[in-house]
Amino acid sequence: MIREIQLESDIELPLHAVEVPPPSTVSDSAGQYIVSHTGDGVWWVGVNVRENDSNDGNNNTTVMAENKLSYSGAPGSDRRLAWPCHVAVSTNSDVNKDNFVFVADNYNDRIVVLNSDLEFVRHIKLDKTYRVRRLYLDEENQRLYVGLKDGNVGRVDNVFSHQNN
Repeated sequence: MIREIQLESDIELPLHAVEVPPPSTVSDSAGQYIVSHTGDGVWWVGVNVRENDSNDGNNNTTVMAENKLSYSGAPGSDRRLAWPCHVAVSTNSDVNKDNFVFVADNYNDRIVVLNSDLEFVRHIKLDKTYRVRRLYLDEENQRLYVGLKDGNVGRVDNVFSHQNN
């Protein structure tokens, strides 16, 4: 084991987590994790902030986390998440002035784009979508590669200027 993260007790099923750099106002020892999960029967994407680390001497780190921001979409709205199974985060400010969170919204066959405060920005629909499963963000070339359930890979070009769908 490399790192153990103790999440909030209401997180029932974490699906994916990505460590992101802390904002400049936070000390270097702190970090943030974007976690896609379910809790109370609702699908969420949340930011968990490292509060303290402890190392057991064997390079295993326990991270205490507190949920600071979250997004799920309003019940009954077209922004509601359904099995947000994978997350990609933009962090290269040289390429993109805004840091976006891309969420593979599997059962809705789309990618949900959130800003760094986890507020809704837009949806991205592919021409042919069959259960979005994995995301890989190539920031330098402004491309988002999308792994689909059927084994195919889609690609979204100019992902930072992509129109709302």
